Amino acid sequence: MEGKSLKLAWCVVVIWILGIATLMFAYRSSVVTMSQVSELSNSIDEIKYGMFQEPSYRTSQTQDQALKLQVIHALRLQMAASYEQNWLTLDMGQLLYTTDRFIEQMKAFLDNELELVALVDQIQALRAKYQKDSQLSNYYAELGMNVLAALFSSNQSNPQVFREIDQIYVQSETLPKLQKKHLQHLLSKTSALLSSYAQGNYAIEKIMDNSIYSQIALVENEFHSQQNQLVFGGLVLSGLCLLALIGVNYRVAAGQAEQRTLEPEEQVPEHLDEQVSQYQDLETANKSEGIPLVNSAPTNNNEPEIDLDVMLESLGNDHDSVCMLLQVFVDDHTGDAEKIAEMLHNSPEEALRKAHSLKGVGGNLGAKRLRIAAGNVEQALKEGSGSLTELLAELKVRLDKAINEAQTFLSQQEKVD
Repeated sequence: MEGKSLKLAWCVVVIWILGIATLMFAYRSSVVTMSQVSELSNSIDEIKYGMFQEPSYRTSQTQDQALKLQVIHALRLQMAASYEQNWLTLDMGQLLYTTDRFIEQMKAFLDNELELVALVDQIQALRAKYQKDSQLSNYYAELGMNVLAALFSSNQSNPQVFREIDQIYVQSETLPKLQKKHLQHLLSKTSALLSSYAQGNYAIEKIMDNSIYSQIALVENEFHSQQNQLVFGGLVLSGLCLLALIGVNYRVAAGQAEQRTLEPEEQVPEHLDEQVSQYQDLETANKSEGIPLVNSAPTNNNEPEIDLDVMLESLGNDHDSVCMLLQVFVDDHTGDAEKIAEMLHNSPEEALRKAHSLKGVGGNLGAKRLRIAAGNVEQALKEGSGSLTELLAELKVRLDKAINEAQTFLSQQEKVD
């Protein structure tokens, strides 16, 4: 009983440990993911802050913005790895998709501005290259001024810049073939870049309208909700396991209390059925052969079964008390040997209790041999050892003799009275 309860208690403890470990793993995964999301939000705030600056300042910060965008891309990769590896982490599928859209829009915007910066550097290099050719140098100088005017002007859609570029293109027709080709190619590239740059406000508006902030807010709400659920789950699991342990402890305590209150005679031996079967077989054989049950017990012992002198001495020579005890003995235990034999098959527990009770009565009456005979029957019933038929036969002889002695004493006392 206690062994099974101990195993059950250990199972409950193991279940609690595994459950709490799973909840702690989920909590840690969510915290790590949320720290990455917070870092992503801060990086997006930094890169968006640069978008509100004047075009001239924004263009000068293009390289820094590109580096910040790389940081955002690296954070996105980390979040994707955590999301794929940890099945208990937060749901970030929509956030990852929105982040990809933001990176694409921001990259397109920054690429255009980086190309414009590279174009300005290229125009300056060509101007220095053709500084000996005053006409060609003037064309590149004029082109550079128009590009710078477009970059640093608050009006990004200034049509005057495009008219100046068209004028340079017309004038380039008079140049030699190779020089004309290089200049006109550069003019086409400039016109295309400035057209894209003129759409900068629209691109910035798309970037600002990106739903990445709303997705971050959703993940944050899910994080707080999950933390509450994990705490509640941990409390529920701990409570259930505690109740289970209390139940196991109560079961063990109840079993121990029952075992303490259970008298030895109530514990039925495992081999009782075998002894009952042996007894019944022997009894059947004896009856069929006409052999009485008591034949196997000694009958030539003339010593008294009940030591009346000891009883009188222990009760202060109170004959009335002795008579009362003997009368109770006669009334309650006459025929107990036969009753024990009958109860062996249908009620072995009752047979065991009756043998134990008879043993105690024998001790109280000073009937040592009766007590020993009843004790032998009780021990045989418990351990399944010895010849139960012979022991019951001896018990019957001892009990019948004790009953006769008690009745004789009672009759004598009636005559005296």
